[in-house]
Amino acid sequence: MIITDAFWEKRNLGVSTAEIEVDAEDSTESLQETLRTLDAEYQVVKIPTCRMDLYFALQGMGFSFAEASIRVSHEIGELMLSPLMERLCRKIDFEEMRDFDFLNSNIKKQMFTTDRVSLDPFFSEEQAAERYIGWMKDERDRGSIVFNYIYKETAIGFSCMRGNEKGEYYPVLGGLYPNDKPIPLGTAILYKQLEIVRSLGGNSLYTYISSNNLPVFKAYSRCGYSFDDIHYVFVRHFGESGDPLKR
Repeated sequence: MIITDAFWEKRNLGVSTAEIEVDAEDSTESLQETLRTLDAEYQVVKIPTCRMDLYFALQGMGFSFAEASIRVSHEIGELMLSPLMERLCRKIDFEEMRDFDFLNSNIKKQMFTTDRVSLDPFFSEEQAAERYIGWMKDERDRGSIVFNYIYKETAIGFSCMRGNEKGEYYPVLGGLYPNDKPIPLGTAILYKQLEIVRSLGGNSLYTYISSNNLPVFKAYSRCGYSFDDIHYVFVRHFGESGDPLKR
């Protein structure tokens, strides 16, 4: 079991936050004992599949299911594209981002609406947007590179890439800007992020997607990504009284 004090969320969301990742070997009793010691206002627990005992235990302690977090990956090799997608990808370029005010303004336009924070009734749209803005600043500070996707001389989306010494790259966050665009662009930029990894000298890519976002789930499937792992995510909120909050 891994317990993380997500102190950065105090800045982003205005609440103290604890994140717990449960191993397949952890018992119900050990999880319950750990949760009794936490006093964070916002608590996030990620648990492996096929652990109904943990699901019911979390529900009994005031947790609600928020999403399934799905790990996907792709080895960098020759891409097999349909003729239509190949023509479209040739029209999309990428460049390192310099104007982060532009990125922030797009995030504030409800660019992300399907993640556990955006859908949570305890948080506002403004809080969810500020969380992403703060997240991107932290990533840049740690050395991640943010790229713009350019289609017909217009920025259509972005991807934030973090790499490691093994040549593995993690697109921490990315998406299409909220403007009118041809429908296939969402799938096309998933191919383009593989090109970004190749340009950086990487050999593979992995990321996490939410089960709440069916279009992106389908897009990753069309692009040949492997689906590697699933964790279920439960959350609960505490008020000043120390009791779980309900909506």
